[in-house]
Amino acid sequence: MRNAGEIRELWQRSGIDPQKHLSFMCGGGWRAAEVLTFANVMGLDQASLYSDGWIGWSNDRRNPVETGPITADSR
Repeated sequence: MRNAGEIRELWQRSGIDPQKHLSFMCGGGWRAAEVLTFANVMGLDQASLYSDGWIGWSNDRRNPVETGPITADSR
């Protein structure tokens, strides 16, 4: 857990605008739920969670998935 100031600084450096709606996603949903909790504690109520995560998204063949070339750097 980081304090709110550290989180805001990390987001700013990453180009994340907390004034916009933020939606968090991870592999299965629980880690992103932690981030959503942190955002709510920080007073950001324009945030949501894709609770199924990448596992849920990728298991539904109707959802689009993009891949790129496999390179030595991506292994």
